[in-house]
Order: sequence, then C-alpha cells, then structure tokens
Amino acid sequence: MSKIVIDTIERTKEYNNFIEHLKAFHNKKGTTLLAEPVLGGKKIDLHKLYKEVIASGGFEQVTKKRTWKQIGDVFDLPATCTNSAYILKGLYIRNLLGWEEEHIWCKEWIPPQELKGPEAHKASTLAGKTYRKFKHSKHHDPSSLSSQCNLLPAPILPYNMIKRDEASKCSVSEQHHITQPIDHIHSIEPDGNLDCVTGTEFDEDAKKRILPALQSNNPAQVELALNKVVTISYECPQKLLLSDNLDLLEALLQKADVCLQSLLFSHSDDEAQQTILKILHIMRNFSFIQSNTRALAVSSDFKQMLIKCLVLPDSSHYSHCIDILENMTPFVELGPFDSIIGCLNNLLMTATERSVVLGSIRILTILASSNANLHYLLPTSTQVAERVAQYLIANDEELIGVSLEYLYQYSRLSTSFSQYLLSLHSGADIGIMVSLLMVPSKYFSPMLVQDTFCSPLPSPSLSMLNNHHKGRHGSGPCVPDLASYQQLDEPYRCLGWLKDKFELTHSNSELSLDDMYLLYEMRFGHEKALRMKEFYTVLKIAFPIAITGASSPQQGGAILEGTTIRGLQLKLCILQDGSDLMCQWTNCNQTFDSEQLLQTHVLHDHLPTTTSCMWSNCEDGNLFQDQGELTSHIQHSHLLGYTDDSDIQGVALVAAQLLKVLSQNPNSHARFMPYERELILMSKRRPKLLPFIESMFSNFQTSSTTSSVSSRSSI
Repeated sequence: MSKIVIDTIERTKEYNNFIEHLKAFHNKKGTTLLAEPVLGGKKIDLHKLYKEVIASGGFEQVTKKRTWKQIGDVFDLPATCTNSAYILKGLYIRNLLGWEEEHIWCKEWIPPQELKGPEAHKASTLAGKTYRKFKHSKHHDPSSLSSQCNLLPAPILPYNMIKRDEASKCSVSEQHHITQPIDHIHSIEPDGNLDCVTGTEFDEDAKKRILPALQSNNPAQVELALNKVVTISYECPQKLLLSDNLDLLEALLQKADVCLQSLLFSHSDDEAQQTILKILHIMRNFSFIQSNTRALAVSSDFKQMLIKCLVLPDSSHYSHCIDILENMTPFVELGPFDSIIGCLNNLLMTATERSVVLGSIRILTILASSNANLHYLLPTSTQVAERVAQYLIANDEELIGVSLEYLYQYSRLSTSFSQYLLSLHSGADIGIMVSLLMVPSKYFSPMLVQDTFCSPLPSPSLSMLNNHHKGRHGSGPCVPDLASYQQLDEPYRCLGWLKDKFELTHSNSELSLDDMYLLYEMRFGHEKALRMKEFYTVLKIAFPIAITGASSPQQGGAILEGTTIRGLQLKLCILQDGSDLMCQWTNCNQTFDSEQLLQTHVLHDHLPTTTSCMWSNCEDGNLFQDQGELTSHIQHSHLLGYTDDSDIQGVALVAAQLLKVLSQNPNSHARFMPYERELILMSKRRPKLLPFIESMFSNFQTSSTTSSVSSRSSI
C-alpha cells in the first residue's frame, strides 16, 4: 500500500516564478532540482524553506547556530520525524544553497560532483565537505555575477545579522572546529581551500618569518602571520609554550594594543576588529595548555588587553575572552579595585549570550575559592546576587546549576551574603530552591558541591574510556551496558548512541562528521552534549578510523578525509529512540525513558490546565472538584504513587546544600516556615533527601534554642 503524501504547498504566482527560475539555474549548472521533496509524509515548499533560512541569516548562520530544527518547525512535521534538521539541511544544500550563494552573497557557486551524479538527491548526499571547499572561491569574474544577482530581488537582511556576519568572523579560525584544539582535524587535501593554512610547529624558521611580520606595518604581512599562528594554535598548541616564547606573546600583545586603541576611539575599524578576533582565538587555544595559562595569568599586559576587550561596545568577542578567563581562573590573583571584577559583574547584568553568562558566573564562583581573592569579591557580591537568583527560574539546567553553586559558594563564605539572600524578594527565592530539590538532573555536574552524606563514584572521563579501549582498566570503571545508553553519563551515552545508530559498510558510503555531530546534538543538545573534540574522540573508540590516504577501510574501521568519513552509514533505527513509556493522556504521544520523567511530564504539562482526568480509558474523568483531587487521583490510579529513589545529584544536590547552609543562619527559620510542610512531603517522595532536610530542621531547632537561652539571659 502506497503512503499518502500531504500537499500543503500554495502555488502562488510568486512560488511558480521562484521554482521556474530555480530550475533554470540548476539546468545552467548541470545539476537537477528536486522541486517538491517529501519529508515526514509532507511535500516541502522550497520557496518557503528558502525564505525562512534567509530570514534567519542564511545557510552559514543557521548551520553555525544549529537552528535547522527551528526552521523545520514552520512545516509542522510529525513528531516521529526526529531527523528533520538533518534532512532539511541536506535538502537546502542540494536545491537552494547555490541559489543563495549567487543571488544573495554574489559569490560564484561551483556545484560539487556529488550533485551531478545519479545519487544527487539521496538523503545522505549532504556535500558538506565539497561545499566548504569551494564556497570562498576567488577565481571568478565579478562582472559575470552582476546580471545573475538581479534575476530576483534579493531580500534585505537584518542589520544585526549582517553586522555579526561581517564583524565577528575570523576568516581563518572559522574554518576550524570551535573546540579545544588538541585533537583538531585539519584538511591537508592538495585542492582544498586556498585560504586554509596548514600548520607546522613553531620552529626557529617559523619564528624568523612570523615575528617580524607581526611587527610589520604591512597589513598583508600581519594577516598572513596571524593566520599561520591561528592554525598552529589549533593543530599543535602543546608544542608552542608561551613561557618559552615570550617574544611571540609580546608581539601579539603589542599588535592587539594598537588595534584596541583604534577600536576604542573609532568603533568602526573592521581590519582592527578582525585582528583582535584572531589574536583572541590564538590566546584561547593556547589557554587550554596549563603552562600557557600560568604565563597568561601573571602577565599584567595580557589582563589589561582582556579588560579593554570586555569594555568594547561590540560583544562579538566576549565569549573568547570569557573562555580564556575561565581557563586562567585557578591562577588569577586579584587586587584592590580589580577591573576584572567590575567587567564580570557588568556582563552578568547586561549580557544575553548564554556562554558569556555561564562563564562569568563560573569564574566568579571559582575565584572565591581563594581567601585572598574573596576579600576583594565580597564587597560587590550582593550587587549581582539578585541577577543570579533570577536565573533559578530559567529553562536551562546548566544555568540553574551554576547559579545555585555561585549562591552556595558566597553564602557559605559570608554570613552577610547569606542574610541578604534570605531577605531577597521577601524570602520567595527559598521556595524556588525547595522546588529544585525534586528536579531530576541528567547532565549538570557541580564544580564545588559534594554530597556530605554519601560518596558517589566519580563520573567517567574520556581518559577512563580510552584506558578501557586500550585494555588498561586501572582504577577506572569498566564500560557499562550500552544498550540503555539513554540512562548513562557521558561519554558512555555518546558511545552507546554511536553504536546504536551507525554501522560500518563499504568504502563508497560517506558521512559528514559535522552532520553526525548535528544529529547527536539534536538528540542530546539540551542534556549537556559533548563538544566536537570529545565527540570525535568517542567516535574513534566506537569505530577505529584510519588516517587519510588509505585506499580502503581497515578491517573493522573507516577512513577520515577532511571532515568526511568513508565506510560508515546510518542504521534504519535512527528514527527510534529506545523510549518505552508512553504518556496515555488524550492526544499526547510523548514517550519517556523512565517513570520519573513520565510523572514529571504529566504533573507539570497536563494537570495545571484542567480539573478532568483525560487518561486513556479512565472511568473517573470528570469527578474532581479541584486540581488537588485530580493530582491525588493521577498519582494513585495511573502513576502508582511513584517514589523517587534516585541519588541526589546535580541541581538537586546543590540546592540541598545551599538550603542547608542558609538554614544555619539564626534568622532563617521564618523564611523556611512557609515551605516546611512541602519539605516533609519531599522527604517521603524522595527518601534520599531526608538527611538534608533533617539537617535543616536540626539547624532551626538549634537556632531556636540559642535564641531562647539568649532571651532568658537578658531578663
């Protein structure tokens, strides 16, 4: 029986005109157009897809920000279509990317060979590597594109998108993975992008060429030298120690100072902006090496450069500065009126970029671990406490976790801070912290907070996993059963997912490393997914990968060419997720990995909107007077009075320790009283919370006894 395909395309005059021109474009390029592709049983409107992508900043921006799933949401695809982002990106590359390149950006598009063969419109034909190879082609005649760019009126792009695309991209570094650099894979293909510089070690010959070029007044020489150092910093940063090359550090800082002076007074020097971005990329990559981090931490000139960068009005480079500062933090010694404190406090008040906010909170938390630094941090700590407390209601587990840990750190170190936190919003924040005690934590791992009532095993690390792979277990745990990888911590979760969703095959099959990571991040992106560097490390363990140049995959392995993997393919089960608990609420087909997640879903997503039970086949649907009766019915009739026996980890652990610290304040009992009954109920619903809650009540009794004794003494 053939499948029914839903057709919702509105074939307006504008649509027909667009498709007609698009067909002519593909005919001219020698490629074929799939005018009405099908995804999830629905025909996809290419004109609509094109407009959505352009409105979001174009292919580059959508891919960089990983918002293909949001693009797919406008097509109202069925929930079973879990790989819609992967497919949509491929559809766009094969049908619309060339049109965007020439008619929006006025660049010559040279179609890759994959799009000219019989398999051009296979779902796996993503052409990611080939696209990147030609996208910056400089061998074209601009005049030949002028007439093509006027075939259809190009949409006006948002000003902020254009500014960000031009101002925040480092043209060399954007061609590398934005991750820790040590395991970076660099293309060495002879016909690769001419702009991509192949790195070497910083030997004496390289020094003689690079250092004078950095000190030159010739912009072309400076750019070439910076491009070379950017590439070295990605490929082999461990081979360039700044402590042994202080002349390179000094040259970079001098060049940065000249550019910063220009930016601070003109705000519109694009060349200076690009230079600063490249220097920050270099410093960020070097800062992952501890000896380099120590050298940067003791350099007053380098700290002054960071401070100047953080006060510039353009925020495109803030995330690089925060990455560097976070790596430096264990070695930073603050002084009186230190400008770093002011910059971080200001970022917490004004920044909207998630990575900047997270990094700023973590830096301030770790800095307070030093008694010497604490002396300078406490006077301004209460100024940002209200802002940090606001993040406790964010829909972001990691942001909630780092905010709780900041509040815990300063509350335990300062009685005045804990007193201020108790009085904030008339104690309403205590209620938020209490509610977080029941939050299941899947990925947030505290930096400082430990469970004082039990000592759980440490989370597995990539080094442990590598040791197992090499046959040396040591003291690390063995690899667990990967069949239930959804319940495992990283990196085992990633390893299980790769084994479940991919398989080795013949060498003609190709997959893009970028798109494999996109699929992984789509599945686990909101659960603290691994970064690209760590993902690639796990991939090498899951499927041994041969070095570029091998003619065929080794026995049981695959071949990496640039960012394309040969000899690996998707399994048919890519659409399946292993969940086996389905919500039986009417018109809800969501599935969950555990009873705990199912219960949380029902209680928080369905019950607040009704007083009727809409559970499938429930005979008591309309017999409830209020939500309290309905909740009791759901828990005892359909969720079987579920008790959470999970360990107290992540957000719940930090919230419990923070509440325990706050309960030690002599004036805390009044703030906790409205939530005492809820705490007692929680100790029954989640028994492992009992030691923490008992400790809080013990602190209340102690402070009450002390207060009574003091009162009698004063009589």
